[in-house]
Amino acid sequence: MKRLRILFLLAILLYACKEKTETTRAKLGTLVESVYASVEVEPYDYYQVYAKSNGVIEELLVDEGDSVEKNDIIAVLSLNQSKLQVEDAGLQLTLAKENYQGEQAILANIEQELALNQEQERLDSLNYERQLNLWNQSIGSKTEVEALQLKYQSSRTKSTLLKQQYEQKEKELATMYKQSLNALAKAEDKLSDMFIRSNMDGIVYAINKNVGELLNMQEPIASIGKADCFIVKLSVDEVDIRKIELGQKTIVRLDAYPEEVFELSINKISPTKDAKTQTFVVEADFEDAPEKLFVGLSGEANIVIREENQVIWVPKEYLFDQNKLQTNNGEIEVELGLQNMNQVQIVSGIDTQTVLIKP
Repeated sequence: MKRLRILFLLAILLYACKEKTETTRAKLGTLVESVYASVEVEPYDYYQVYAKSNGVIEELLVDEGDSVEKNDIIAVLSLNQSKLQVEDAGLQLTLAKENYQGEQAILANIEQELALNQEQERLDSLNYERQLNLWNQSIGSKTEVEALQLKYQSSRTKSTLLKQQYEQKEKELATMYKQSLNALAKAEDKLSDMFIRSNMDGIVYAINKNVGELLNMQEPIASIGKADCFIVKLSVDEVDIRKIELGQKTIVRLDAYPEEVFELSINKISPTKDAKTQTFVVEADFEDAPEKLFVGLSGEANIVIREENQVIWVPKEYLFDQNKLQTNNGEIEVELGLQNMNQVQIVSGIDTQTVLIKP
C-alpha cells in the first residue's frame, strides 16, 4: 500500500512538471536591434545659475516661470562691503593720480629743483671756464680755479642725481597709479558680481534660494533654459555606446504619457562618461513632441541600431549557454544575428517548424 502511494505521488509530480513545460516555435518577421537607455527631459540650453561671489541674498527679482532676457538681473547679493571697496579704491586712485599728474605732484617739485640746479650748473661751468682762462694768462690764483672747478663738479653731480631721482620717482608713481586703476577695476568687478544675471533669453525653471539666505559659489541659485523647446537626454551604458550614431531613430516612452510612444532622432553623443552615473549622455530631438513637457520628466528609450525584415527569431528566454536551444530532439547550437532585450535572430540551426522547449 505504501509503495502504491509513492508511485501515485511520483505520477502526479511528473504530470505537473509536464504541464509546466513551455514550448514555442521560431517566428518569421521583422526584428529590430536596439539599445536601451533611461530618459530625462530638459529644455534646450538648460543650465544652473551660480554666483561669482559669496554673499547674502538681498533681492530676488524673478519668480519660477518668469521670462528673462540675456543680462537680466536675477538676484542681488549684499552690496555694502563691495560699495565700500569701490569707494576706497576710488580715493586711492585720486591720490595716486594727483601725485603722478597733479599740479602739486612730487615729480613737479623734483623737476623744478632739477631746473634750478641745471641753471646753477651752467653758471658754475661759465665761472670755472672764465677763471681757468685767466689762470692760463697768469691772472688769479690756482686755488680760485680749483674752488670753482669743485663747485661746478658738485652742481653737475647734483643734476645727475636729481635726474635719476626723477626717473625713479616717475616709475614708482606710474606703477602706483596703474595699481590704483587695477584695484578700482577689481572692486567694480566684484561689485558687479553681486548682481547675478541671466546668460540667455529663456524661462526661469527653478529658484533654489530665498532672500536673506547665504549663497556660496558652489550652490546654484536658479535654473534657466529655453522656453517651449525641449530635448531628451538618454543615459547609455558604456557597453553599448560604440553602437550609437548621429541620426539614429529612437523610440521613447515617458512616464507622464504611458499610452503614447514618441519618435526621436539622435543629435549629440557625449565623448565623456559621466562619473556619477557611469553612463554616456546622448541627446535626441523630438520628431513630434507632446503638447506639454516639463523639466525632469523621465522614461525609457530604445535606440534603433539595425532593422531587418523577414528574419527567423525566437524569444531570448529560450536561449541557454549563449547559443543553444532545447528541442524535442535534444540540444541544438544555433548561429545568432540581430538581438534586442527580448528577441534574437536565428541565422541558422532551426526553422519555423522546430518546436522549442523553454529551459
